[in-house]
Amino acid sequence: MQFIRLAAALIPAAILLSGCASLGSTPAAAPSAPAPSTSAAVCTTDACILSDIQASLIGMVAKDEDIATKAVCKKSTLKANPGQSWTATCTVTYSSGMVARGFGNLVLSSRTVTFEPETILNNGSGN
Repeated sequence: MQFIRLAAALIPAAILLSGCASLGSTPAAAPSAPAPSTSAAVCTTDACILSDIQASLIGMVAKDEDIATKAVCKKSTLKANPGQSWTATCTVTYSSGMVARGFGNLVLSSRTVTFEPETILNNGSGN
């Protein structure tokens, strides 16, 4: 039941990505129309893509206002998909203490990062 609540509660957030530089804090809501960056090179190396996915997941807000405070994505799971998109298995920790494992996804054309939880590793209630 906790997994269903989490899956329904997460809001995919569009994150403007600009190269491999640190993204800092991410907005709680998606920008209305992200514009491609013309000043920074597009991130294309595996290390840079993985770094962008991880950094972009931090700060995402779920409907229940739980905030992603930490994200760790496994380099060995990074996979290129058709359409210039990438997927990696990530573990995300939330402000409530809940920890979920799932898929972090990056789509370069729309410059979006989303998280699809698959497993709740810790529901944050000490159980």
